[in-house]
Amino acid sequence: MSARTPEFPAPPLDAGVFQPFWDAVAEDRLALPRCQSCGRWVWYPAPRCPSCGGEQIDWTPLAGTGTLFTYTVVHRAFLPGVPVTEPFVTGLVELDGAPGARLVANLDAAPEKVLVGMRLRVRFETAAGRRRPVFEPEEAPASLPA
Repeated sequence: MSARTPEFPAPPLDAGVFQPFWDAVAEDRLALPRCQSCGRWVWYPAPRCPSCGGEQIDWTPLAGTGTLFTYTVVHRAFLPGVPVTEPFVTGLVELDGAPGARLVANLDAAPEKVLVGMRLRVRFETAAGRRRPVFEPEEAPASLPA
């Protein structure tokens, strides 16, 4: 687990409509619900598509990359039993391949290095006995020798 993000409690073992999300995370994958009638991403999960009313909603795998839409730096604890020893970043990530879907996630990055619009990729780590997604900056590809 990253030293930059506190160890939050694990999600419940039965997460209701979010269970397929956590099942995918347990396998180190990101997946979000998508309407099979109109193609709209349905995040947060719902039994019907808010766009067309379709009931065929399937969980679709994603690449696990995206762009930081916005963020906040957390300086103090807001959950009992979860101490904050140093500031950490929580952001809203626009996921590649899922227009309109934004995922709230912790960022494994020094707060002073975080910029809106930066490219991110998901990494999975274990906390409180369960897997969770954490986003980190994408590394710039190494330049090729001339």
